This record gives sequence, C-alpha cells and structure tokens, in this order.
Amino acid sequence: MEFSLDHLLHIDVTEDLKDNAETIRAYLSAARDGAIFLSAADAALLVQWLESGLPPAAIMTAIDRVAKRRQAKISRRRFTLKACQGELNKLLKINEKKPETKSEHGLHGLISQIRSMEIPTQLRPAKMSLINDLKSIASSGKKREEMATTAINSTRLFQDHAWEKAQNNAEDLLIAAETELEPLKEMLGIPLYREALTEHMRNAVRSRYPLCTAQAVWTAMNTVEERE
Repeated sequence: MEFSLDHLLHIDVTEDLKDNAETIRAYLSAARDGAIFLSAADAALLVQWLESGLPPAAIMTAIDRVAKRRQAKISRRRFTLKACQGELNKLLKINEKKPETKSEHGLHGLISQIRSMEIPTQLRPAKMSLINDLKSIASSGKKREEMATTAINSTRLFQDHAWEKAQNNAEDLLIAAETELEPLKEMLGIPLYREALTEHMRNAVRSRYPLCTAQAVWTAMNTVEERE
C-alpha cells in the first residue's frame, strides 16, 4: 500500500517539516525507480525521523550510501527508507564525535569542484544553474542544516536533468541494466524486476556526477576547518 505524505503529516506540524519530508521523498524517488509515492511504512518512518529532529541532509546522504551499495551488490530487495537506518546511524554517530568547528564555507569548495566537472554540452545550463544555486545558498546566512538540505535539493534537480537527457541513450542504459540484473530476473518476478531495472539505470546516470549528490554536500559541509 502506498501513501502520499499528506496522509501522515499532522495538521499542526511546521511547514519546514512538510518541505523537508517532500525533499527527502523526491530524493529517494530519484535514487530508485522514480515512484512518486512512499510505502505506508516508509512514510511513517520518515515523519518519525523528522519529528525526532534527524537532519534531512543525513537522511539523504544515507540514501546515497545505500544506493551505491545496492548498485554494487545488485540487491534483490526493494529500496526502502528502512534499509537506510544503518547508514543513517553511522553518519549521526560519526558527526557527533567531530568538533564543533565544522566549516560553514564547505560549499565554496564544492562549487569549485563542480565548476571543473566535465559534463555533456547538453547539461551545461543545468550545471550553471546548480553553481548559481549553491553560491546563493552559501551566502544566504541560513543555518547549516537548512543550507545543506537546500543544497542537496539543488543537486537533485541537476540529476533530474541528467536523467532526462540520458533518455536519448535509454536503450544503451537498459541493455547494460538487463545484463547486470539477468541473474535475478527469475527470482524477482516481473514487477520487482522492472523496478530494479529502473533503479539500476537511474543510479548508473547518478554515478556519473558524484559531486552532485547528498554525499558530496554532506562531506563538504562537515569538513573540519584547519587551524593554523
């Protein structure tokens, strides 16, 4: 059974929580099969995480890490938020141990790296849009967590453009995915196999631009400043 988040978001929750929930939903969708709805279990878990104060940036970084692992191991299970719990716990534990002198200017370094990133000509407008968004976010003066969440959403928009443009070579992507997932075809059954194909294709495209991910933003914004 699938739910839109509106079914589980309480009337009295803040607009920020609603916005963060939608940002995470969209990020998970982009990392798997593109489905716009969450399962009832995932929707409830997401609301629980946000109401308990977990950083949206950490949740989306956990999604990245699980997506990368699934791509390497060719998982036979659905990609769920619940599957991200372990990686999320690791991220939060590591972050707790770091000094409080984390750089708020890490986005500038990421911007510089993205500026040098090689991309197809057709993605140049999306790249410039991303750079401009990140520059604006870096100079916004907002809280670090809000900056990180907004920056990650901007990277997702770039990846959405990359996925859209990749449809020009969709047949090649599909053939590569079918070759990789052939051992699981009979085990998964048709519905799950189709989901797995799309997930594999999406992550093949996303992996072309590792600087445009939650993981890259998280790393940039959690870099500890060096003291002289």
